[in-house]
Amino acid sequence: MDNLVARLTHHLAAGDFDSHLALLPEYRAQVDASLSSTNDSSFREELLAAAVRQSNEWLHLAQVMRSHLVEQLITTNGEAHYHADSNQGHSIHALG
Repeated sequence: MDNLVARLTHHLAAGDFDSHLALLPEYRAQVDASLSSTNDSSFREELLAAAVRQSNEWLHLAQVMRSHLVEQLITTNGEAHYHADSNQGHSIHALG
């Protein structure tokens, strides 16, 4: 599972959100399989806690990536307005 976590993290950090999303069901299946393979409730709790921590790390990374992308979009939009012809009326707006 460590290799899958590394691949998921790599895709997210690279901004390859589609690849990250495509691998999430495999990660969920591995977590489910690990949970199903044990009857030890304390081990199951550890597995779930680790999965929650990993999900929170990915959430934080996604928020950081979103922030950087919005910053780049704002910069690009400003530069586009600066360099635009007076006849061009194109603009980009970031929502959310």
